[in-house]
Amino acid sequence: MPAPFPYDHFVYFFPQYQPSADGLKYSPEYVTGFGNRAAMWLTNYDNVFLKGERRIYAHCLLTAHVIYLTEQQEKEAASGGAGGTGAMAVGPVTSASVGGVSVSMQTPQSSGDGPFEWWLNKSPYGQEFLALIRTRGPAVAFVGSHHPVLPLR
Repeated sequence: MPAPFPYDHFVYFFPQYQPSADGLKYSPEYVTGFGNRAAMWLTNYDNVFLKGERRIYAHCLLTAHVIYLTEQQEKEAASGGAGGTGAMAVGPVTSASVGGVSVSMQTPQSSGDGPFEWWLNKSPYGQEFLALIRTRGPAVAFVGSHHPVLPLR
């Protein structure tokens, strides 16, 4: 059974996600829902790479990452999204122009870091999570493939 979401730790580490004055934005239920969603990417058990306080912090980082991406997607949809379609733009900007408004985004690569790492690099919280797990023991493991697999499972 997964550990309960560490809400108190989360609001300590990320005070910007404490409940708003009216209690509607970032309510404990809202944040915990994202925390439970973020837990899908973590093992249910401590392991050599993520254990104790480090695992709690990693869970909080992933939760902040998912909240951040959700808010970015909502902002893009509200403003008409990528090219006015309402779709969320993905990847880093590779080119841009002002007159005539043209933007090109880098798409996920099938080699290199892989799609999970690409997804993590879309927020500062995901980047910190990636740095945290890469500094603990072997950076990656290769499981029957030439694509790296993070030691999360």
